[in-house]
Amino acid sequence: MTGKVTGKVIGKGPLRGYLLEEVLAWLLRSSGFELLSHRDDRDEEPWKVLKEGKNGLLVRGRGAWHQVDALGQFRYVPPFSLPVRLFVEAKYLSSTPVGLATVRNGHGVIHDVNEGETTTLGSLGSRRPRTRYRYNYAIFSTSGFSKDAQDYALAHQISLIDLSGPDFDGLRKLVETEADALHAALTASPAAQRPKIHTMREYLRVLCWVRTRATCPCRRSSAPRSTASRTLCTADRCSDSSWPFPRRRSCWEWPRRNCTTS
Repeated sequence: MTGKVTGKVIGKGPLRGYLLEEVLAWLLRSSGFELLSHRDDRDEEPWKVLKEGKNGLLVRGRGAWHQVDALGQFRYVPPFSLPVRLFVEAKYLSSTPVGLATVRNGHGVIHDVNEGETTTLGSLGSRRPRTRYRYNYAIFSTSGFSKDAQDYALAHQISLIDLSGPDFDGLRKLVETEADALHAALTASPAAQRPKIHTMREYLRVLCWVRTRATCPCRRSSAPRSTASRTLCTADRCSDSSWPFPRRRSCWEWPRRNCTTS
């Protein structure tokens, strides 16, 4: 969805993909990873390795910038090694297995990122070391993987997570149901009031952040600190008109916006 107001509503298929990405972002946080955003890179160009792109987070490689659905950094650094970062790619498909092209692309991305420059030029021509990371790549698919994709991933150490089995029925159903409900809400809303995909994803990530830490300032005296300094609450309704949908358990507002519990 672009920044312009149009009468077109994003389809259910792309919505399911976006929601699956946010589910996996929560999974990263609950599995020992810190979820990264462009705010975690405070360097200036040409030293930056993370930046916000038109469609999400971008990571610098040796030859290009690469988009990532979710990027996590493991909280603990292995002894005598580099900090570990994980690229996550989410594929919500009904029946077609993820093929070789997707896995091959992942291998190319991770190879380019891991081959990034180790030093950068300073303002006076001096060189300083750039922090290095060990990037790994994982692809999650609701429709499985082709045999060629599996063989290639095994040969090049790309992790494949098959979400098509019965153990993940609940997860797939949750994503499908919520995407359908969100699509209905978007369709029923005036075009001028429909939030951008970026806004909805920010909302979901902060919502999961609150539930993971369970430190909402509406319930506790000391509010948790986040990189964006968001104000969190458990109100059912908020005065911010940019989010037209009802909040059921918790909500978030950017600073300088009023949030009421009336």
